[in-house]
Amino acid sequence: MTPSLTISPVDDGAVQVTVTIPADQSNHFVNLFNSLSGSGATPVTDSVPSRPRNKTISELDKERAEQAKAAYFELIAGLFDKYTAEGFKRNDAIKRIAADLRARNHCWSSTDLVRSFLPAAGRPGTRGPRPEGVS
Repeated sequence: MTPSLTISPVDDGAVQVTVTIPADQSNHFVNLFNSLSGSGATPVTDSVPSRPRNKTISELDKERAEQAKAAYFELIAGLFDKYTAEGFKRNDAIKRIAADLRARNHCWSSTDLVRSFLPAAGRPGTRGPRPEGVS
């Protein structure tokens, strides 16, 4: 798309200015217009279309996401097996896994994420019998 500018005369010596620009540049144009006109806000601002939010996800992106998830599941399952084999209880193993992930600057390193993804990684938590009177 090529930007264009059209100026048309209207009543009482005024002109109508029409600017056609790519949508992703519209916010910059409105900000420039506001700064040049000296007004705090222009009615044009309300009608500026936002960038499209429904970005199409390519098959390659989906495949990469699935690979990243599978690698994460494999990593936390392996660490869980290592720590439970060393005698750590489930909660302590989860805390150590989260600490290991934080040390690696992994984006999914929170204890809550590790705990919630362990079942999907093949390490479901099993609850033992509860003592009487505890619900």
